Amino acid sequence: MTHRRRRRRILSNVLTLGLAAAGMVAMPAAAQASPLLRGHQAQVASAWGDNEYGNLGDGTLMQRLAAVGVGSLTNVSQVAAGQVHSLAVTSDGSVWSWGRNTFGQLGTGAAGLSKSPQLVSGISGTITHVAAGWTHSLALGSDGTVWAWGDNRDGELGDGNTIQSDTPVRIPGLSDVTQIAAGSGWSLALRSDGTVWAWGDNQYNELGAQVPDANHNSDVPVQVAGLSGITQIAAGAEFGMAVQTTVKLGFLRHSLLTWGQETWGQVGNGQLMDPESPGGVINPYQVTGIPAPAAIAAGTDSAMMVGTDGSVWGWGQDLYGNLGVGSGDGILYSPTQTLNPGSGIIQLAAGYDYVLGLRSDGTVVAWGYNSNGQLGDGTTTTSVTPVQVSGLSGVSQVSAGVDYSLAVHTIGYILRSMSRQA
Repeated sequence: MTHRRRRRRILSNVLTLGLAAAGMVAMPAAAQASPLLRGHQAQVASAWGDNEYGNLGDGTLMQRLAAVGVGSLTNVSQVAAGQVHSLAVTSDGSVWSWGRNTFGQLGTGAAGLSKSPQLVSGISGTITHVAAGWTHSLALGSDGTVWAWGDNRDGELGDGNTIQSDTPVRIPGLSDVTQIAAGSGWSLALRSDGTVWAWGDNQYNELGAQVPDANHNSDVPVQVAGLSGITQIAAGAEFGMAVQTTVKLGFLRHSLLTWGQETWGQVGNGQLMDPESPGGVINPYQVTGIPAPAAIAAGTDSAMMVGTDGSVWGWGQDLYGNLGVGSGDGILYSPTQTLNPGSGIIQLAAGYDYVLGLRSDGTVVAWGYNSNGQLGDGTTTTSVTPVQVSGLSGVSQVSAGVDYSLAVHTIGYILRSMSRQA
């Protein structure tokens, strides 16, 4: 498979809603209406960066250097950024999509890109999470089932064939799933028993030892050998990450395992290529020299981790400062500390050559490549150290695409109603 990589080329926190119809009703002077102002909050999505295919969802194709609102979506619980298409889940369990649609990755059954969110229909049950690959999409149901749509050239939909689908299909034989992740042309799922399953492209052994031939893909889920007791997963373009939790002497122990492509040092094992595998690292490698992992993120060719002590670590490709170590000129084959303990970072999202970091106070920082404004600081200046994403607060989740970013955050607004006075 050709590695599908490419380079392309504020929101206000107060929203006032007026009930205009009520205000326009004519009333006698003795019964004039007076406004009653009530404060409310809403979970919304914002986006910034490249917008060539409408992937920001703001109704335009304009690049944005700072955050703008995504359509009129409210009650957003989670978002996912793919290559140039986006997904969102709302609190009622429905899925929305926007952006490029060349392979049906929007799941709406319609052709052509969409510059604003469209409802994805045909999914049974309530969806809790979504994941966006480069040209395919995944959705996790509250009942542990997984749905997929879009590109399927490498079997990344997991439905037993290689035929693309522009509407959701349920992946057969996959149940009790608690987490999902999508790579460039492959997919990952974590089951409640702590096992990890993968399907799709296997050019770099990202499916693990169950599919030993690095050039043999799988169009159905296979268990990734050597992984058990897993509590968290992440999928890079062609490599995987997993947090393993075990009990030792009565204490929980958290370890980080990686596998797949290491052309850019993504596995973090201190070397360029596993001599025992022509594709990539086939057996999960336990990353050493790091604190216990609390959160992980897999970018295109780099890996990031937040330790339980609040420190941030990175390894892999560092051509544009995306590892945040202040160099931005090469490859790091072993984990290197990016931010000191107590950084306040609780979640990471890694894009093509940049990273987003969500702080515990609800603000967001970013570092790395910034040609399309994906750092959200109002400029297109690349930064090897973290910069503040402008105009965002109350953020609960972030997601990084190739050259654009998404965030879920809370806004306050005033709802004005009319009260009659005698």
